[in-house]
Amino acid sequence: MPKLPPNKQVEAIFLVISESTSSVPVRRTPHPDIAGKVVIKGDIISSAPSSSWALSE
Repeated sequence: MPKLPPNKQVEAIFLVISESTSSVPVRRTPHPDIAGKVVIKGDIISSAPSSSWALSE
């Protein structure tokens, strides 16, 4: 730790990054309040031109 002037302090946040031992991807689920209530009416992919998706950036 560096030598600090009087009346000064250092704060640090450490994030522990651990490797996942599971090779099975986590399945995401919708919030219970909206699960089963969404209805898709049409093609949501072609509703906007591909240039609007910004996939090439």
